[in-house]
Amino acid sequence: MAGELNSFASVALPVPLRMVFTYRVPAEIDRWVAPGAAVEVRLRNARETGIVLERTARPAGIADSAMRDVLDVRSSTPIFPPDMFAFLKWAAEYYLEPIGEMLRAAAPPGLFADRNFSVHTTGRDAGGVENPDALKVLAYLSNRGAARLSQVVSKSGARFPRLGCSLLGESGHARVCAGAHSAAAKKVVRLAGEPSEEVVADLFRKSRRTAELLDLLVFRGEVPLSELEARFKGAGEKVRKLREMGLAVDAVPDEQPAAGGPTVPLKPPPFDLSADQTTALEKIASALGRGFASMLLYGVTGSGKTEVYLRAADLTLRSGKSVLMLVPEISLSPQLAARTRARFPAEVAVLHSGLREADRLASWLDAASGRRRVVLGARSAVFAPLRDIGLLVVDEEHEGAYKQEESPRYHGRDLAIKRAQMSGAVVLLGSATPSLESYHNTVVGKSVLLSLPERVTGRGLPEVVTVDLGEAKKRQAGGSGQSPVASGQLPSAGDRPPASGLAPHASRLAPLPFFLTPQLLIMLGQAIEAGRQVILLLNRRGYSSFVVCRDCGHQFMCDQCSVSMTYHKVRRAFICHYCGRMVPLPERCPACEHERLEMFGLGTERVEAEIALRYPQARVLRLDRDVARDFTDVERVIETFASGGADVLVGTQMVAKGHHFPNVTFVAIIIADIGLSVPDFRAGERLFGLLSQVAGRSGRGTDEGRVLIQTFNPGHYTVEAAKLHDYRAFFETEIAARRSLLYPPFSRLIRVVFESAGKEKAIEAGDRFAGDAARAAGRGVQVLGPAPCVIDRIKGAWRYQVVIKGKTLGPVKKAIGAMLRPGGAWHRMVGVRLVVDVDPIGML
Repeated sequence: MAGELNSFASVALPVPLRMVFTYRVPAEIDRWVAPGAAVEVRLRNARETGIVLERTARPAGIADSAMRDVLDVRSSTPIFPPDMFAFLKWAAEYYLEPIGEMLRAAAPPGLFADRNFSVHTTGRDAGGVENPDALKVLAYLSNRGAARLSQVVSKSGARFPRLGCSLLGESGHARVCAGAHSAAAKKVVRLAGEPSEEVVADLFRKSRRTAELLDLLVFRGEVPLSELEARFKGAGEKVRKLREMGLAVDAVPDEQPAAGGPTVPLKPPPFDLSADQTTALEKIASALGRGFASMLLYGVTGSGKTEVYLRAADLTLRSGKSVLMLVPEISLSPQLAARTRARFPAEVAVLHSGLREADRLASWLDAASGRRRVVLGARSAVFAPLRDIGLLVVDEEHEGAYKQEESPRYHGRDLAIKRAQMSGAVVLLGSATPSLESYHNTVVGKSVLLSLPERVTGRGLPEVVTVDLGEAKKRQAGGSGQSPVASGQLPSAGDRPPASGLAPHASRLAPLPFFLTPQLLIMLGQAIEAGRQVILLLNRRGYSSFVVCRDCGHQFMCDQCSVSMTYHKVRRAFICHYCGRMVPLPERCPACEHERLEMFGLGTERVEAEIALRYPQARVLRLDRDVARDFTDVERVIETFASGGADVLVGTQMVAKGHHFPNVTFVAIIIADIGLSVPDFRAGERLFGLLSQVAGRSGRGTDEGRVLIQTFNPGHYTVEAAKLHDYRAFFETEIAARRSLLYPPFSRLIRVVFESAGKEKAIEAGDRFAGDAARAAGRGVQVLGPAPCVIDRIKGAWRYQVVIKGKTLGPVKKAIGAMLRPGGAWHRMVGVRLVVDVDPIGML
C-alpha cells in the first residue's frame, strides 16, 4: 500500500464539469507525470488531453478494475511551469470556474492535436538514448527522416510515443516542430524595418501593389511566401524590391533569433519624449526589477501612451525579462503590433482568437520556448506562457471587452494585475478614461498615477459642441419639412454651408430625419470639402430599431427573446441581435394584414444610407458587426479608411477605440444617449468613455479637430464632462454615487443568473439559491433578488438573477463553490442553467 501513496494522478480535463478525474500512473512514465504536465487519458470512449493537478493516493471505494491508466505524456517537461500553474489555479478558484475550463482557455487550440506537429531526426545515432519508447520512435524515423506526429503515434510501436518524441527532442536526437514535416522548407517573408510615411507614400505612387504587400507585412509581421504569391502577382519581384530597401527578409519558419540577451531597437525611436512622457518613463524605470508595482498611465487621447509602453518594454527586454501587452479588441492589435514589431522585429508574438489555428499555435510555442519575449494580444493573451515577465501593459484598461462573458468568465485586466503580483513584475494600465476602480486605486494609494495631460503634437484637444436633439425634433415638427441647410436655417456661430454642391437639395430629397441636424450637415460638409475625413458614431447597428403597424399597433418582437427585432434594409429582414433569428420583411402586417408599416429608431445602416444619399460625392464606409464579422473584415475596413480610401466612416463603438487617423478632423456622435437609461450602475461610465474615446479620434494630425455630440440630455453630468474633456469632474460625481449605493469600488459583486424554459422554475431556483447564499453570507453582505434580468428572456429561456454585494465575499464564495461541486446542492439542477459571474461588468 505504501508504494501506491502517489501512484495516481488527479487530472483536469477541458470539459465544463466542476470535478477532476483520477488515473493510475504506469511505473514507466512515473517521473514525468508531474503537476502541470499534459497527459493523454480516456474519458468514456474518447481520448482526451488533460493537465495533471497533483499526484495522489488511490481513491477510496473504487475497485482496481475500475481505474484507468494514463495513456501517454505529451511532454517531458510540464506544459504549464509551476508559477503559471499556480496562477491558473488561483484564477479558477477566484472566478468559481471549473479548473479544466480555465486550463483550456490558457492553451491555444491545436496544442494537443497530433496533426499539428511533425518530428524530424537530426542525424545522430542512438547513442545515449535509453528510454525504450524513444528508441522505437528513433528507429521508426531512421529511414524516413521526418514524419507527422500522428504517424509516429500510430506506427512506431512505442507504448508512449509522444513522450518518446519529447525525450528525443530533449536529447538533441530529433526536433518536434509545429506544422507538417515539409514546413521547414517553406519560406516566410518577415518585416525587417519600420517604413517611414514618406517611403510608403513614394511606394504608393510608384507601385501600389508593392505598397499593399508592405502594408500586409507591417500588420502581420511575417507572411508565408506562398500566401504572398497567391495574393500578389509577381510577389517575388515585389519582395526583392522590399529586401533591397531593407524592409523585408526571407526566412524559413525554424529560423528564430537566439533567446536571451539584450534587445536593441531596429533604429532610434522616431521622436524625443515630451516632459510628461519622460517623467512617466522615469517612474516606470525606477520600479522595474524591484518587485510588484501597479501604475496607471492616465493620458488624454494622442498624448503618446503607446510610445511610453514601447520604451518601457525596451528597458524591460534589456534587463533580460519579457513583456506582455494586452489590448481590449482584436481589431486594435494590428496597429500596435506594427509599431511593436518595427521597434523589436525579432521579439514579438501575437496571440488572439482571430488568428488561424496554426499561426496562434506557432506564436504560443515561440513564447513558451523563449524565442519571442514580447507577446501582444487580446484578453486571452493574459495566459501567454512567457518566462520571467518583467512588465505587463494593459492598454485601454477601462474597456469592458477585457471581461470574458462566456465560461470561463474572467477579467483580463484584473488577471494581468494578479499575474504581475505573483511574478513580481510591474503592471502598467493605460487609458484616457480610466475605470473608476483603477483611478480610485491611485487615490487610495494602491496604484501610482502617471499623467500625460497634453497631446504630443502640442495641439489642444478638439472643440466639442453639443446639440439638443429634443429641441431639434421640435423645430422639425413645426417647420416646413424642408432640409434646414437647403432652406437657409443655418446656425449663427459663423459656420457656412459647404461649397461645390456638397449641400443636400430639398427639391430632390425627402425631408431630413431629425438626427441630421443643421450643425451636423454643415460641419460634415466642410470637412469633406477641405479634403479631410469624418467619423460618425451611432452605437446601434441595423436600419431601424423597431417597426410598428400604424393601423393596429403590432410591433415586430422576437418570439424567443424579450426584445424588438431590428430591421436590416440590405437584407430586407428583421433580425434579433440576441438570438440571431431572422424574419423576412412582410408586405402586410401579420396581425391585421394592412400595409402601413412604419419604422422608428435608427441604426448605422440608416445613417450610412442617408449620408450616401445626400452626399453622393463622398465615399462612405460602415464598420459594425454586420459588415465586419471577423478580424480580417475589421482589418480591411480600417486599412481602407486609414489609407484614404473613404471620406466618411460610419460605425458603432468599433470606430472609437484606439485607432489613429491623422486626417480625421470631424467626429459626430449621432445620438449620445443610447445605453444611458439602462438600469446598470456602469451606464454613465461606459457613455463617458465612449464619448471621450471617439472624440479623441479627431484632430490627431496637423489640423484642428471638431466634435459634435447630439443628445437628448445635454445637461447630464456625463455629457457635460465629456464636452469639457474633464475626467476628474466625471469621476468625482460618479464615485460619490457609487459610495452612497455601495457599488464597486466600495464593494465586490457576484451575479448569479438562473435560466430555464419554465419561468416558475427559474424563479424557484433563484429563491432557493438566495436563501442558501444569505445563510452563508454573514454580516455586511447583501443578497438581492431573485429579480428578472433586464432582458428577461433570451433564446427561449427565462432569466432571473441574484446579486450578492459586500466588502468581503470570501465566506459566501466558499459556500457557492461547495454548492456547485459534485454532490453539492446545485450540482444537478434539472431544467435550470446556472451562470455565476464574479465581478460582473454588465448587469443585463
